[in-house]
Amino acid sequence: MRLSSSFHGSRAPRSGIGVLLHQDKQASHFLFGDRTVTVSPNKGMLTPSSIVVDTDDLPKASIGRFQEDTFQTDSYSIKLQRPIDLSLPRGMKFDVRSCEKAIRPLVQSRDRSISTALLVNQGKVNPPSGQEGFMLKRQASVLAESKCLKELANGMLGLGYGLPPSGDDFLVGVVLVKNLLGENLTSVQEVVSRYPNHFSRTMLLDALDGHYSAHVGALGAAMVLGTNVERHANSLIGVGQSSGSDTLAGIWHALSTADFGGSAENTV
Repeated sequence: MRLSSSFHGSRAPRSGIGVLLHQDKQASHFLFGDRTVTVSPNKGMLTPSSIVVDTDDLPKASIGRFQEDTFQTDSYSIKLQRPIDLSLPRGMKFDVRSCEKAIRPLVQSRDRSISTALLVNQGKVNPPSGQEGFMLKRQASVLAESKCLKELANGMLGLGYGLPPSGDDFLVGVVLVKNLLGENLTSVQEVVSRYPNHFSRTMLLDALDGHYSAHVGALGAAMVLGTNVERHANSLIGVGQSSGSDTLAGIWHALSTADFGGSAENTV
């Protein structure tokens, strides 16, 4: 079967053979070395390492490889159009406090979202009972006890619900702000490189390199330009069951704790 791709990111590796990690109704994930290429019919899932295809019924496949302008599998091939660059410049000057003020009202208590843990940590809401309350308390504890970015990354990776876990989405939001401010993220890179979750590792490595999903990148660009921040933040909330709100929580946390006079490695 021959398909075409209306969109694909610019970070997908172009050599070697990718082995299927996981496939569901939403996407297929192929592992190429330490990076994962996601093939999906969902335009809302466009990421730096993904391929969006023009079908609602993605065939099953076990291996994939790139050959010139085609992604080939053992059951279908995808004609690739020009890739979309989803990168943002680093070290930008922008109004951090204005962005924080615009996003703050949108960080609300939501089921199975780390945004609730932020509010628990601030003493503004009480955690629910049961398993979800236990998870939120753990997340709030990491927020309270982490004294540097490395500790935050170690504590948050894999912590939460979903695929990726909410702690991973949260870190993408933190990395976005830190990258835009030009801070040193070497310690986070070291932690993420050892993370065994293939999909999340790719997402975070892309983010550390300054490449983000379409919705996250749109909000980052809006923050730099100082326009439509609230609108793009609202759009991000709608991504996934909680991924968007988890990422927005990380963005707001990084904005609200930004310290322009301290060491970049020691601020969270």
